[in-house]
Amino acid sequence: MSEKSSEVRMPSPNTMFRQMLDYHETITDPNYDDMVGLQKAYQEARLSPHTTQVGAYLCGMSAHNQPIGQFNEHAHAESWVIATCARVGIRTQDQTLYAPWAACVDCAIDIVGAGISRVVTHSTVMDLTPGRWQHSVQRGLEILYDQGVRVDIVEAELHMTIMFDGKEVKV
Repeated sequence: MSEKSSEVRMPSPNTMFRQMLDYHETITDPNYDDMVGLQKAYQEARLSPHTTQVGAYLCGMSAHNQPIGQFNEHAHAESWVIATCARVGIRTQDQTLYAPWAACVDCAIDIVGAGISRVVTHSTVMDLTPGRWQHSVQRGLEILYDQGVRVDIVEAELHMTIMFDGKEVKV
């Protein structure tokens, strides 16, 4: 009889961070629209020159985090895609926003203000949330929950790579 070797994977500290957010829904078998929405957000993220590439997809529009102005300020992908929809007259009320990593406090406020009813994120990137951003992301998710925005976290491989916190990450 041969023994099977099993690899034990310990949860990362950031997995524990995500588990504290008990008001999200984990999707292990995402539907076609959710997979396509996340893929489009990742494709857009890859256009970002930032060391943490973030993209967002909403109502057929996409945006990535990008430098604005001369003082190295950055527009966040979620806020930028909402602004893009507003600029061209696309209604965001009761729509789904796809962003692999979401949402800081400012972006959460923009999401609520735009009337977005659902946000879909990706477990691979959410689990990598650096310590310096955990409080803001946790507060942002709390704001979304408090305001009735559904947050779904997809657990599936998308077979893409992005830069996250200065490192190439396979998602």
